[in-house]
Amino acid sequence: MFNAFGSKKQPEKKPLVQEVNLQDTNDRVNPIIIKLGNSISDTKVKLDAVNKELKVALETYKNSKGNSKNSAKLRCVNLMKKKKMYESHVGTLESTQFNVESVHMQTQMMRDNINIV
Repeated sequence: MFNAFGSKKQPEKKPLVQEVNLQDTNDRVNPIIIKLGNSISDTKVKLDAVNKELKVALETYKNSKGNSKNSAKLRCVNLMKKKKMYESHVGTLESTQFNVESVHMQTQMMRDNINIV
């Protein structure tokens, strides 16, 4: 882009801070909270199922002998790994949900402050 005298036009500067529409932010945050809550409950259901399987596998391990004891032991170890994975996943989802809810609460506080002022 050149002006009448042949020098380049200065590009328009974008504002450093964009205006934040709190309602849009709130609308984007609420479905995330709901989705995280559903994911946490689904993962907890899977964790309960693994706990039940683990109890059965431990009983099988206690009652078995020989080669079947080794396979039962391997099954128990795999179920414990699965249980640990689900527990860490639940922890991660809960911390993410806490962060999202914290941001949501801060947004509500900002909206209240704007209304008060």
